[in-house]
Amino acid sequence: MTATSRRGPQAATGEAPLIIRFAEIEEGDLPLVGAKGYNLGRLLRAGFPVPDGFCLTTHAMRSFIREGGLEQRLRRILEHAAGGQLQVHTSWSFLGETRRLMVETPLPPRLREELRRAYEEGLGRRVVAVRSSGTREDTEAASFAGQYESFLNVRGFEYLEDAVRRCWASIWRNRVLHYLGQQRVAPSDLVLGVVVQILVKAESSGVLFTVDPLTGRDDRMLIEATLGLGETLVSGRVNPDRYLLEARSGELLAAELGDKKLVLRAMYSRDSRGEERFGAGAEPAEEPEEAERLRRTLEPAVLRELVALGTGVQEHFGRPMDIEWARERDGRLQIVQARPITQLGFEPELGEWTDANFKDGGVASGVCTPFMASLYDRIFSETQTRWWREELGVLEPEREVDWLRVFYARPYWNVGEVKRLLMRLPGFVERDFDEDLGIARPYEGPGRVSRLSLVGLLRGLAVLWRGARVQRRYLQAAPAFVGSFLQDYERLDAVDLEALGRSELLERYARLLEEDYVRTESTYFLMVYVVSLAKLDFKAIFDRVQRLAGGALDYLALVSGLTDVAHLRPFVELAEIARRLRAGGAATGGDGGGGRRPGAAPGAAPPLPELGPFLKRYQHHSTRELDITVPRWGEDPSFIERTLRQLVQAPGGEDPRALAQRQVALYERARQQAERCLRRWPLVLRPWWRRRFFRALERLRQIAWWREEVRDCSMRMYWLVRKYTLALGRRLVAEGAIGAPEELFLLRWDQVLALARGEIAPEAARREIAWNRTYLRSFRNFEPPHEIGSRHRYEHGAGTEPDSGAAGGRRLLRGVAGSPGRCRARARVVRRLEEGDRLQPGEVLVTVFTDPGWTPLMSIAGALVTETGGLLSHAAVISREYGIPAVLACAGATLAIADGQELVVDGAAGTVEICAAEGGN
Repeated sequence: MTATSRRGPQAATGEAPLIIRFAEIEEGDLPLVGAKGYNLGRLLRAGFPVPDGFCLTTHAMRSFIREGGLEQRLRRILEHAAGGQLQVHTSWSFLGETRRLMVETPLPPRLREELRRAYEEGLGRRVVAVRSSGTREDTEAASFAGQYESFLNVRGFEYLEDAVRRCWASIWRNRVLHYLGQQRVAPSDLVLGVVVQILVKAESSGVLFTVDPLTGRDDRMLIEATLGLGETLVSGRVNPDRYLLEARSGELLAAELGDKKLVLRAMYSRDSRGEERFGAGAEPAEEPEEAERLRRTLEPAVLRELVALGTGVQEHFGRPMDIEWARERDGRLQIVQARPITQLGFEPELGEWTDANFKDGGVASGVCTPFMASLYDRIFSETQTRWWREELGVLEPEREVDWLRVFYARPYWNVGEVKRLLMRLPGFVERDFDEDLGIARPYEGPGRVSRLSLVGLLRGLAVLWRGARVQRRYLQAAPAFVGSFLQDYERLDAVDLEALGRSELLERYARLLEEDYVRTESTYFLMVYVVSLAKLDFKAIFDRVQRLAGGALDYLALVSGLTDVAHLRPFVELAEIARRLRAGGAATGGDGGGGRRPGAAPGAAPPLPELGPFLKRYQHHSTRELDITVPRWGEDPSFIERTLRQLVQAPGGEDPRALAQRQVALYERARQQAERCLRRWPLVLRPWWRRRFFRALERLRQIAWWREEVRDCSMRMYWLVRKYTLALGRRLVAEGAIGAPEELFLLRWDQVLALARGEIAPEAARREIAWNRTYLRSFRNFEPPHEIGSRHRYEHGAGTEPDSGAAGGRRLLRGVAGSPGRCRARARVVRRLEEGDRLQPGEVLVTVFTDPGWTPLMSIAGALVTETGGLLSHAAVISREYGIPAVLACAGATLAIADGQELVVDGAAGTVEICAAEGGN
């Protein structure tokens, strides 16, 4: 192909190209070629079967508008669209005239010549399809499928020229502008690329969904197929065949044959020299033969081939995909379009599932390995059954519950079952429960509310008695458990695993997983449940007192001011090291452990002796604490070194000890205020309320503190599990069973033991590892819904609509009040911890979730906004201890807020006001 290359004269001058071949499309070209062209280019370069072609860029469209004298007219439309003034009954004729002008306006001479060369020399005047490629079309955030124009069976330069102009003109339709308004797309985005692609001589065509869009099942694929070209299918003019298949094997699960009355064929003929010529027409013809209309379009072997192709495309993009395909007469499959699936439904019998607290804890913050998911499944299932059946006596003895499932490579827990159990108790209000955990509410009003009955009342009294007993028991047992665990930890951590024989290593590893891990992690999970119960107890008496006190009490301040919290200790100590280094004028650098790391520059600063003991004490921490594939600080101290350098060179935050003292003072003032209120009329007449109030408050604070101590034990246990698993993995690599030690994380924990014991053949284990790797990669870039089930529907970008109640054109987002205070500052959107060095002191940290690895960033932030979390989440606890405002469970915050926008964060009201429309940097 000899069309002007972006690496030709235009690239040398820095001018944006007018035309780019598919094979030349690069990372970052989405704004230039549009999403459809960008995805096709990515697939072609990755080796997928994609018919050749090229893209006219958005720069080409701007050039056409500018040189064609259309700017003023189109600017008026944009202004009307921005003001919501475009109405169907008033704009129809005006937009129609605009489209006519665009179709009749000639292309600029230079663009016309480049288009001619690209088509005639590059594609050999082949019959092509011409399709729009919007910069927001076919992206995960908004699928514009069917909103713009496409033209098939185009042959001849004059026909191509006309089709390109008609694609550009298709923006100016009421249906497109209405859809743009629904998707909250800025009018300035209204430019298109245009895809010109060789038309496949399709025997059959269709659409492949790599996840079943009707049920949301990620282990199913759905294929729709018809005869000829796929335009009749995507336009809804034919009833296609429908095939439901198992994603891993390609096994056909169900087939439904449609009556394919209309067929659109590729119109080809050949002249005397054998060259393809344009036939005629692009309208489908009626298929007269009933047997032909009802015949099966795809055989099982082709279906399996399509499933394999869909698996590859989904893995390449890392998210569920909607793929348009065509099968040539010789049987070859071609991909003609690929876009992310933007909407999913869920089957009614699924129930209700959430990742609340799992995402905040980190285990569901990204794709979760089968090893980690299976560990969590065992502990969560065992402790939930024990909690509801043995501790609280609510779960029926005969009932079997599926407590945890994996969707889209992330664990979710059965919130529907938890709500069913809570509905058996008096006083349950679904909205209060959902708001506390940051769960989306697909209902109006209070939701489901338990009815008061004699049986329910008696059951509730029994639960209250059991709950108080459970809280006392776990609070009394926590110190002994922590002390005993730390002794066991030192012993287990000191073992030289490489010196052990294989059988002894396997025996110790099995005991670690089946006994030590279960005991430690079960205790931690149960402590989490106990904290939630203590919070409910205190909140009940708090709300009653607050009503009689006229709203004078400060709940968030009363649960603040915990001292010497476990997951703050390393950062208090690190801040002290930084203070000493600043005072001594020392430079930072080196490995902090007595020697330069491999690859360190000859002129690097000397090692930091104080960091060695620090890393030994806190070796079990990491940047993603519940992702067992991530090295701990004891293995890779680079995060700590970067944090220390930042603290030394740019000390933007207050000393952690001073912050802690300030929060203690805040708590003491709030407690004194509560004392005064409880001694005033009318509360003075109820002295038992005072005793109950402070007893419940003190118990909540103590249990919350001990929960963090037990959490630290949990993190230490995961360090041991990772350490022992990799040691066993090295043995299995030496034996030729697996390719790398880390591959064990791609198996369930019980499969790892079975492989090491010879109960699973290495070949079977390697097949399992390969599929699980593919599964994880298939959803690595997907942002799944936080809630899954019959009451929910996935729609990417939903939940980001701002509150219209803000004055002066400002927008207001609402979430859960997590930490009191008010902060006005610029936003910094940080989706991953690795981007944390972009945060400047005093800025508002806007992110999806936090776990303990984020604590250093929170120490310099002016405020925090997260999309997940509740009052007792990590984000809330740390924000209160650092004294910064925090708004949690603010759905879609990272999409609604742009870097540099000025925000007002009100942590007590749970609101985030967006003051500026544009990002500042």
